[in-house]
Amino acid sequence: MKRLVMVAICIACGVLAAYGQANAVEFTGGVWIGDVNGPRPPGGQGSWVMLDENYARMLAEPDLEYMHCQFTVVDVINPSPHTIAAKQMIAEMKAAGKKVVLQLWSNMDVPETNWSYYSIAHTSLDPFVRMRWHATLGEAIRYFGGAETLYAVLLWEEIAGVNVGWDIPVSAEDKWRANKNSVVEGSTAGSSAYSASGWPIGRSKEARDGPYMPQMIAHRDEILALGGIDVLKADDWTEEDYRQFRFVVSRYMTAAMNVQFAEFVHTQFPGLKVFSWCYPAMAGDKWTDIGWEAKNGVDGWVGDPYGGHAYNYTWVRTARALFGPEKEVHAIFHQDRPQDVLERGVEVAYAGGANSISFFTGDNNRRGAGGLDDSLAAMKKFLDRPIARPVLAEPYDTLVVSDDYYNSAQALFPKLGGRFDVVSSIDRYALWQDESKYRRVLDTTAGKQALWMKAE
Repeated sequence: MKRLVMVAICIACGVLAAYGQANAVEFTGGVWIGDVNGPRPPGGQGSWVMLDENYARMLAEPDLEYMHCQFTVVDVINPSPHTIAAKQMIAEMKAAGKKVVLQLWSNMDVPETNWSYYSIAHTSLDPFVRMRWHATLGEAIRYFGGAETLYAVLLWEEIAGVNVGWDIPVSAEDKWRANKNSVVEGSTAGSSAYSASGWPIGRSKEARDGPYMPQMIAHRDEILALGGIDVLKADDWTEEDYRQFRFVVSRYMTAAMNVQFAEFVHTQFPGLKVFSWCYPAMAGDKWTDIGWEAKNGVDGWVGDPYGGHAYNYTWVRTARALFGPEKEVHAIFHQDRPQDVLERGVEVAYAGGANSISFFTGDNNRRGAGGLDDSLAAMKKFLDRPIARPVLAEPYDTLVVSDDYYNSAQALFPKLGGRFDVVSSIDRYALWQDESKYRRVLDTTAGKQALWMKAE
């Protein structure tokens, strides 16, 4: 798993005063704690290994407001000393005044939460599977104290790609088929479960990809009703048919799973927020309809882009452009960078409209006090030269419509000074503000976009 630890950053508030207090949004810091399923330090074995003194420093730092954690829900079903330690740790964060954002992980190998059964397709389209899955998630939320302890919850980060694109063939003799070597039948031997059958936009029977996946075939009738396409006739699909398939996966599976989860949490745990970790559509791969999530009850977005400044900005700004000024946007950037890059990253998150910025690292040498000190130093340098951020209720002058965040938006970043709103074509319909508010719209996409502009 790419995130091995915490490292934090904090930013002061108050710089928005010049833009009007009514729409001012505090910009503060967070900590990527990582996996809390491991034992407490010292001597911990989990991804959140940290020295006691650094953990104490984080709890005592008032500007480190958000604590981002992840927890594998199966451990609530099968309690252990690690589970008890995680509960204690989260309670300590809450007692220190922190806002705990808990990412709930499924587990691909364990029968109780196997990804093959609790896949995005099954949980979004099958009410019975969804009821069972929500009950399991509710057990985990309740175990940690619900809204009295937790600030927000979200589904595992790879929801946008992995869980849609991967499905274990199930036999009658082995209902749950653990597949502990992470090799999926029909795919390249030795490939991991994170890439074995690819994204849900492919067309390889051999890799059980896209419409050929068992979980998609199982929902043939629903997909036909929602998109007018038959997965059993995918051999003859046109490009438009494949675009329609991506649309169904994006909105009625991936986005729907987040919206359904938000409805469940808001009903069962009033006051508890629900965020999404879905990726903005980029590079032409549209596998989530974040705009639909923003318009239908998800309270905000958390993301971890770790590319260049322009690339990171487009993710953050897309989330702000879709979720509007009232909901939350939290950025988590890669910390294994030179100090000047960390400082620029803080500015990028601020300019993009994030509520908070955190860093994560996979470098053992950056996990302790040095990494934390570097993050705090980036904050202090930023405070000496704050950049302008608009009132979040008002857009920048320019809207960029891009399906290729790697290229077109990046090319425009230096020309526009990093001051533009950006959405993909799939999310364009869901802008919380009318496009007429923009002085100019730069549409960098090619071809018809009508499919992604469908009315709700």
